[in-house]
Amino acid sequence: DLKVSFQSKLYSTESSAKVFVLTSEENAQSRKLHDLPQVELIGVPFENEKEPILDLKEGLKSLLQKGVNTVLCEGGGKLAGLLIERELVDEILWMIAPKILNDTLGRLAFDSPLSKQLDQSAGLKRVSVSLLGNDVAYYALFEKSEKLLLG
Repeated sequence: DLKVSFQSKLYSTESSAKVFVLTSEENAQSRKLHDLPQVELIGVPFENEKEPILDLKEGLKSLLQKGVNTVLCEGGGKLAGLLIERELVDEILWMIAPKILNDTLGRLAFDSPLSKQLDQSAGLKRVSVSLLGNDVAYYALFEKSEKLLLG
């Protein structure tokens, strides 16, 4: 099920940039986006039949075949956690707004079993911090990707 409304700014027709959306194979085949020509739905199989989790590795391979080698993922803690857990992330840009929210229904920034155990957590290297307006931006490479990217 596609959870982002097609009225979202993500699909704005003001930009000519192509927007790729990874979704289930069924959704990709059944949805017609005649009024959003810049949006392409890419059908991705599920990892297994028991859990409706898209095979993110296959999704990223599909994007690579379309010439996309840099991906901005904005999907919340569950998506971030899955990408990190499956070692599909090489760098991170994490924006933090200077706000304190007392919300018992708040969501985790990284929702993964690995993020709950310090000895198994994903290590970051080459961390830099900058201000973007009032927000704080953290940029870092993941330890494993640093070795791949820098030799």
